[in-house]
Amino acid sequence: MKARALFAVTLFASSCASDAADPTGDGVETLCDQASDADLLISSTQDATDARDTEVVAGDLIICSTKELTEVSLPVLNAVKGNVVIYLNQALTEVNLPLLKTIGDESYDTRAWRGLLLESNNALDTLDLPSLRTVTGHVWIATNDVLTDMDMPYLSHVAGAIALKATKLVTIAGFDNLRSIGDSLAIYENEALTEITGLPNLLTIGNDLLVNDNKELTEIALGSLRSVGHDMSVSNLAKLDNLNLSSLNIVGRSVFLSNTAMTNTTGMSGLEVIGEKLVVDNNAKLESLALPALEAISSDFEVSKNDALLSVMLDTLTLVGGNMDVSNNGMLELLGATMLVDIFGNLIIKDNDVLPTCAAEALRDDVGVANIGGDVLIDGNDDSGICI
Repeated sequence: MKARALFAVTLFASSCASDAADPTGDGVETLCDQASDADLLISSTQDATDARDTEVVAGDLIICSTKELTEVSLPVLNAVKGNVVIYLNQALTEVNLPLLKTIGDESYDTRAWRGLLLESNNALDTLDLPSLRTVTGHVWIATNDVLTDMDMPYLSHVAGAIALKATKLVTIAGFDNLRSIGDSLAIYENEALTEITGLPNLLTIGNDLLVNDNKELTEIALGSLRSVGHDMSVSNLAKLDNLNLSSLNIVGRSVFLSNTAMTNTTGMSGLEVIGEKLVVDNNAKLESLALPALEAISSDFEVSKNDALLSVMLDTLTLVGGNMDVSNNGMLELLGATMLVDIFGNLIIKDNDVLPTCAAEALRDDVGVANIGGDVLIDGNDDSGICI
């Protein structure tokens, strides 16, 4: 029975996390080199003027390392079969591609990295892509010092990853039609970002959901998201107090909730299956950890160092495929998992100062020692506590 249960919940997991969105591994500069005669290289105002009547670029659109170019407007461009690379332009303030519908083509294989790259354009304040619908590749946006908002209202599918790193974006909005991301959604190190609310119709992320190290972020609203294929990490978000993932029901691998300002997990109430670990740690304001739909965790379950945590309620959880570790939660009073019947690894409940020892022992006895695959450690809890 245990083997069948574990197999069922791990099928969904992706084979590995992808770093493919990050173009820095091979050097961003290599993407700026003209790879073929099919590429459109814009390096001057005259180049931009000459390209205004271009409708289709058979290779890459490359705008790199310019010093005096201030604006690129390609009013009739509707398709780029390769990449769009806009990198390290000192004076460029505007890029207007009003009719561009597609970036990338399945048959394009000139470069290892594919997609839309917008990085280190320190004067850029306008990126106009109002007609963009699909990107066959990745979207990489990083370190554009004055770009504070973006709008891609018709973008519906990105085959690769979307990565927003070290931007000056205040909100992530304007992706109202985006429904699927084939690889990861990574949003990190954005010092001004306060909310992620502009992806109301996003249904699936094929790989990771990573929202980390955004110090001003208060809200993540992905209310339509149903599945994450790999890991979900919501970490080092000191002001995050509103997490809405109400439609999320499966995470293919691990879930990490760490160093947030969340007080509860109400926004994850639909989560049913976690393909590997659930780790909830160092959330100083978290008072309630309740996942009323969660049925299975295929690997470890760890809840630790949540100083304000009062209760852990997992009313439908039946399986922990690894260790179950509830430790160092100084205010924890209630620990409930009445449907839990299998723990494949160790059961550790320790150093929860006000949790009655009898409550920890009751969980052990409800599961049954015979159904715990490893050791049992219950220690450092409140021996004088009363169970009713």
